[in-house]
Amino acid sequence: MGLKFVNSLTLPVLIVLIFSRSGFCQPSLAGSPIRIDQLETQIKKSISLTETKRQLDQLKRESQINGNYVLLARSIRAGITLRDRLTEDSLYFQNSAILDTLIASERTDQRLKPLLLLLRAQRISEFNKRRLTFNYATYSTKKLA
Repeated sequence: MGLKFVNSLTLPVLIVLIFSRSGFCQPSLAGSPIRIDQLETQIKKSISLTETKRQLDQLKRESQINGNYVLLARSIRAGITLRDRLTEDSLYFQNSAILDTLIASERTDQRLKPLLLLLRAQRISEFNKRRLTFNYATYSTKKLA
């Protein structure tokens, strides 16, 4: 029974990981001029973040209406990354609280939840790989008695 569950879960997870990393996911909705890959690049380079946020919100709404959950998950992730760019490092987990809220919500579509769980795992992994910048000089003193 356990092996059957693992096999039924492994294939969809692998498909999502392969397609999301290699760029085969639909980068935009049919008829929409907004492309998620362009928005992700603008966020990474910190180019016109307010306009990028507006376009990202529009893309999220459209992908939710059209049932494109992969694009919706990418939009949510890009929105979190955008908030990271606009806020300080100490708000890293507060910015990703939307993932926990959506995962816990009964109103969230069941097809979106596995993608959100992957995003949360990615986010925690990225945090663990971050280089900590603790400045010892800030907390030290030369005049100890």
